[in-house]
Amino acid sequence: MYKKIVHIIKMIVVLMSILLLGFIPFTLRVLSFGMLTSFNRKYLAPVICKFTLFLIGMRIEIHLPEKLPHPAFITFNHNSILDAFGLMAMGLSETRFLMTELILYQMPFGNFMAWGVGCLFIPPKSSRERRIAFLKNCVVRIKKESCSIAGSSEG
Repeated sequence: MYKKIVHIIKMIVVLMSILLLGFIPFTLRVLSFGMLTSFNRKYLAPVICKFTLFLIGMRIEIHLPEKLPHPAFITFNHNSILDAFGLMAMGLSETRFLMTELILYQMPFGNFMAWGVGCLFIPPKSSRERRIAFLKNCVVRIKKESCSIAGSSEG
């Protein structure tokens, strides 16, 4: 019973952190008309994500090469919501993150961080035509911006 209560408290802390701290990069992006999105990805999101993980007792160390090849597709085996924290904690300013569009409905107020770092919301599998158009747009974006895309290969 005690472990269950601790788990629930940790989840509440994470959700509140996502909501409250995620509002900072969202506000900066809106007020700067998108000019601070790269700043949010490189500096603000890593601090917020590491702090949120610290609140639930997780410590993360990241060792990246000085320069990552661009463009690239970064993929990972998505196991939990914490994967997004780990990915954003890397501070990849030249990378656009993919998130399912469904998250907008599942956690409507918890997406401020995603909007603040300029996540791209991919349509669900059930919207085949929209999804194909979205992926074609990603290819154009990669070529135009010489940026990388990060997302889970599941779904």
